[in-house]
Amino acid sequence: TEGSFACSACEDGYWVNEDGTACEDLDECAFPGVCPSGVCTNTAGSFSCKDCDGGYRPSPLGDSCEDVDECEDPQSSCLGGECKNTVGSYQCLCPQGFQLANGTVCEDVNECMGEEHCAPHGECLNSHGSFFCLCAPGFVSTEGGTRCQDIDECEDYGDPVCGTWKCENSPGSYRCVLDCQPGFHMAPNGDCIDIDECTNDTMCGSHGFCDNTDGSFRCLCDQGFEISPSGW
Repeated sequence: TEGSFACSACEDGYWVNEDGTACEDLDECAFPGVCPSGVCTNTAGSFSCKDCDGGYRPSPLGDSCEDVDECEDPQSSCLGGECKNTVGSYQCLCPQGFQLANGTVCEDVNECMGEEHCAPHGECLNSHGSFFCLCAPGFVSTEGGTRCQDIDECEDYGDPVCGTWKCENSPGSYRCVLDCQPGFHMAPNGDCIDIDECTNDTMCGSHGFCDNTDGSFRCLCDQGFEISPSGW
């Protein structure tokens, strides 16, 4: 203007002072939200973010603190697990059978410590990421080797276990008792004798023939007829 002047525009990082006669440095650090994850340091015509919080680092331009992706190096941040980056930090996700130690390493869980997984009929043996049961005689491992279950010798092995005597299962064993298997009856001398179910004329009805078998029977149907769901 005549006899005076005024500054109308300043370079980035400066602003026109109140009387318009000079461009003064703009203190960006006075504005809220600048460097939220670090310390703002004002400089002539600019600013910089320093001393970033844990999990952050200065950006290439130095005008902000950016998240550090710790998962870029999983060997140092999540050994043995899956690294998942989060804002300002990360998570280490361990597979089943492992637990996080020191926040950075997935270590094997010893399932045999403190918990009786295989008791009382087996010994717990720890393995990498799991465990298995060493079962006592008369028991078999089930559920992927993590449980000991009684062997029912009477059901699994059938008649040869006790012959014509009755087989009674017990935990880890069995016993033979003086009684007859189904389909037999005991004679006065103690022998088990087959019951001839076919002496009952109505056993297979009027359209079939009864055929006695050892300890049981079967129905042979006339032509045009078939066995009922019950087998009789």
